[in-house]
Amino acid sequence: MQMSTVAWARDNALQLLKPVVVDRSQDRAGPDAVRPVPDDGVPLFLLVSLNGVDTGLIAEFLWFSQGNRLGILPNELKDIGLTPPRATRSILLLDDIPGLSYRYDVAAQEIEISAAPERLQRRIIKGRTRPTFTKAQPGYGALLNYHLTGNIGRDVLSDGFRVEGMFASLEGRIYAPFGVLRTTGSVSAQNLGFEGAHFHREDTTYSYSSPGSLVTFSAGDVISSGQPWTRSIRMGGIQIRRDFSLRSDIVTDPQLAYSGTAAVPTAIDVYVDNVNAWSGTVPPGPFTLTDLPMIGESGEAQIVIRDEAGNEQTKTIGFFATENLLRRGQLDFSFEAGVARNNFAQDNSAYSDERMALASLRYGLTDRVTLQGHVEASSDLVAASGGISSVLFNRAEFGLAVGASRFQGHTGYLGHFDLRTDISGVDLRISSTRHSGDYADLAYVTALVDGTASSPDLLRPAKAQDVLSISKPLFSDLSTLGINLINIERADSHNTILSGSFSRKMKWQEADFHVSGFKDVSTESYGLSIGLSVPLGKKARASSDLRRDSSGQWRAGLHLRKPLDQDVGSAAYRVDIEKTGKGDDWAFLGGSYRGRYGVIDGRLQRADDGAVAAAASLEGALVLSDAGLVAGNRISDGFAVVDLGVADVPILLNNQPVAKTGVTGKALVAGLVPYQENRVSVDPSGLPLNTNMIATAIQAVPARRSGTTLRMGRGVGSSALIVLHDKAGHFVPVGSEVVLNGRTSDFVVGYDGEVWLEKLHRQNRIEVIGGALRCTARFDLPSTETAYLELECL
Repeated sequence: MQMSTVAWARDNALQLLKPVVVDRSQDRAGPDAVRPVPDDGVPLFLLVSLNGVDTGLIAEFLWFSQGNRLGILPNELKDIGLTPPRATRSILLLDDIPGLSYRYDVAAQEIEISAAPERLQRRIIKGRTRPTFTKAQPGYGALLNYHLTGNIGRDVLSDGFRVEGMFASLEGRIYAPFGVLRTTGSVSAQNLGFEGAHFHREDTTYSYSSPGSLVTFSAGDVISSGQPWTRSIRMGGIQIRRDFSLRSDIVTDPQLAYSGTAAVPTAIDVYVDNVNAWSGTVPPGPFTLTDLPMIGESGEAQIVIRDEAGNEQTKTIGFFATENLLRRGQLDFSFEAGVARNNFAQDNSAYSDERMALASLRYGLTDRVTLQGHVEASSDLVAASGGISSVLFNRAEFGLAVGASRFQGHTGYLGHFDLRTDISGVDLRISSTRHSGDYADLAYVTALVDGTASSPDLLRPAKAQDVLSISKPLFSDLSTLGINLINIERADSHNTILSGSFSRKMKWQEADFHVSGFKDVSTESYGLSIGLSVPLGKKARASSDLRRDSSGQWRAGLHLRKPLDQDVGSAAYRVDIEKTGKGDDWAFLGGSYRGRYGVIDGRLQRADDGAVAAAASLEGALVLSDAGLVAGNRISDGFAVVDLGVADVPILLNNQPVAKTGVTGKALVAGLVPYQENRVSVDPSGLPLNTNMIATAIQAVPARRSGTTLRMGRGVGSSALIVLHDKAGHFVPVGSEVVLNGRTSDFVVGYDGEVWLEKLHRQNRIEVIGGALRCTARFDLPSTETAYLELECL
């Protein structure tokens, strides 16, 4: 409204005092008659209606006295939903824009624009709301994840409890806005005195992720990327890769979409498999509905279009959800360079002297065609392969790839094919990879250098590797039938394994029944499993099964399980009892408890010989940040350190209780999603009245594998809520002033004689002044649990 007032004042200065309507719908020069733009334009801020619909937008126009004409900047024209001509200038005269006419109402300070369909901008309407990307909050600190396990008796019934072995799995991180340094490893010892202690280092890596460019850089121990037909290796070196997981708001694969043009505001409903997947209204002009939810992997979608007059049209489009395709113009890549990691499970720092490099690339040529490539190289090896993934008739996704290698003067070749389709509800997946006898890759070369294999030919890629998988829902989707065939041919072996499974969700007690089995065609061995699972309450589940393994031994079992929840105070248990066909018994009993500082686990296991072994473990995390040292549950990715200053207060993540503050008033909150807003909050109704709160809820946005500190309070202050009565027992009048310990309080008496007082001493004196009332009272500082007093003012 302020902009409209300014524009009206300028019109007065131009002596346009009477309500005037300027209609330029007929006054138009031909498209080739481009007239010069005057240089005496006066800004006007006008309400805009487009094709008879109020846009609710105010745009800036330029009024030129010469010819009484209106102009507009190209960006302003785009903002109101119109496409500028290709031959754009710094200022566009509305008279010169093809397919556009307007009516300018001076008195109402409005402009009514009529535009041809080709002049309207295409509206892109997303069918689903994806999490919004948010820049990460900076955080500095160090983290230690630990899982400590102690074997406290091989046979506790005869020998009692005693520590006979310790094992610790560790992960350490140092995080900052410029990256994360992470190392993993384990420590094992024979007893509490760390006799025979041994440390095994796994990986040490520095990484930095840039959500803006969707790139992650890593240096140290890395695992190479690849294509479906390649093998990865462990390396010491650098890696630069595209990382789409940094941005959940970006769609990388082709989605179900529909394009059309609406003459008037139009309602659209999208039905997928007879289920309403999206409903909304599109404005006049060209539009595209994109990123529509696909309930199944394939099928047909019905687009129902209704205009204001009630006219209805139905369009049917087929869709197929792809897994390996990229959207048009989307690029995915990875590059690694360094040396191979040798003896990973045995040596802490064994690396090859052979330098090598790998690169993988995927590019969305169109929404239906994605190109793929892969290159590996060392001093005596060069291997390259390329492929294509595409969709056939919205019914199947297939991939083809070929490659060749040159190693020690020998050339080898590879071929790969994969197909995935859904026909009448039957999900069919086929893949086949072939290597010639001389084909080599870096996985083979590094294994040769390692020298740990007795037969180097066993390290070569399999000559043939074929996989066939078929699954079909049955009986109104209550059952699923699956069949799998795996064929692997190596230098000295050939295995063909056929497996199948059937599962059914039963109406009786919502039980689940399953049957599965396998047969190795080459060895004639087979296995079979039959089981029934029944829920007990909301979370626990009981099950029984009968199994035959490949050695021909039968085993029957009874099982009872309750999983561990994420909230503090949750408990879990597991009971397993099994008996073999030989009469051997085996039993397991375990329980877990999640506290504010981690998870405690204990278990007993009875072996076939009757010995009962015992073990206990503790899992959690320690974080050192600007809020000090805080203990909590294990952290997998993003986290927050909450500093409230009040002990034993539940902390909520997205309205779900996940932690409690400790004795220092701090809590470690795990499970935050990086680069997204995670609502961390407390329930103020459960806090003491004299809590110094800064915020009851904060949106936390950590970086990947990093944390952020949330200062939500400053602990409990010397404050209290006081209720004042006069001699007659009546409440002190509203608005009375309070003098606390000789100084005027910042608060006055409210309704029901209540006044909030801060900065109290152990012993206090107040004086109340209100109208004719003047009285005093003395009191001691109340306890932090109540922070509430009723006083008689005399």
